[in-house]
Amino acid sequence: MSRKGWAALIAGAIILLFAGRMVFRYLDWQASQSARDEAGAAVP
Repeated sequence: MSRKGWAALIAGAIILLFAGRMVFRYLDWQASQSARDEAGAAVP
């Protein structure tokens, strides 16, 4: 594989890792936000 091919493969892997990390952070934020909303609704 040429140097450009390896660079493209590594860049693609890095992009996928960062995209996956952002998705998991968003889902975690959504879960914690809904938990805060439920806790806030229980307090009069």
